[in-house]
Amino acid sequence: MSCINALKNTARTGWMQRGISPAISENIASHSYEVALLSLYITERAKREGIELKTDKVVIMALLHDLPECISGDVNPFVKNSIGSEKKHELESEALKKVLNIKELLDIYTEYAEKSSLESLVVELSDKLSTIIQARRYSKLGYDLHEMIFNLQEEVKKLLERVDERLAKIVREIL
Repeated sequence: MSCINALKNTARTGWMQRGISPAISENIASHSYEVALLSLYITERAKREGIELKTDKVVIMALLHDLPECISGDVNPFVKNSIGSEKKHELESEALKKVLNIKELLDIYTEYAEKSSLESLVVELSDKLSTIIQARRYSKLGYDLHEMIFNLQEEVKKLLERVDERLAKIVREIL
């Protein structure tokens, strides 16, 4: 329970670094919830288009994707780039084991971290989409986040190159 409380009370670092007060900044828990709902929506739409996806795995993955941050905090991109993706994954896996040492769930988290399945790409796309949507919300409040939105949209475009065009169309509709 303390982990859940930490996620509910930890503002996402990127917003604060862009001048958004912690008082209105999105927290990790609300971000994870939005990612889970977007992932569910995209998965169900994709399944109607004939794309095989495991809904339960996608939703579990989305709920777990930032869970290690209840121990590590929301690490900023500078640190992520400095330590490298392999070390970041190693540290997050160790943090997750302290919180949730269930092999099946750790395996799902590893699949997400490695971006080794279509399900993991759906969650990664949902993570980017959630951040873009939140950035647009803050933009309406007067914050200048155009560069961030542009960069995230470029990341989404690269991810879309790895998925079926039917799935890419669903994501573009949300974008």
